[in-house]
Amino acid sequence: MSDRVIQFNPAPANTRGSNSVGQPIAVPLRVVVPELASSDAIPDSFAYPRPGFPPMTHVQKRMRQAEDMETDEASLSFSIYMEIRKENYDLKEMLRKEQEEKLALQMAYRKLKEAYDELEAESGKGVV
Repeated sequence: MSDRVIQFNPAPANTRGSNSVGQPIAVPLRVVVPELASSDAIPDSFAYPRPGFPPMTHVQKRMRQAEDMETDEASLSFSIYMEIRKENYDLKEMLRKEQEEKLALQMAYRKLKEAYDELEAESGKGVV
């Protein structure tokens, strides 16, 4: 082992509970741990980042999970809405095309019927 030591600066513990927002927090002294391996690239000392808020309580975790679930459900609902909207648009487009085809077939049928009536009228005149 080398002569270097690694100093850990642990995160502060909030001993007053969640009602002490904005109050000073008791910070323990630095803990000095002898270095485990001399060949590693760990600096001589480093500090854990201090959180800007106390650790989450069980209720806060449950509330966060509920909010995340609501967000996921809203996202899923929106994606389902967009799929249904696209499907609705596609169905309307198909209906419009079928109506155009139906109109074209009706016009072609009228023309054929007129031509048939004319032929029938001519054949009826020619016989008499």
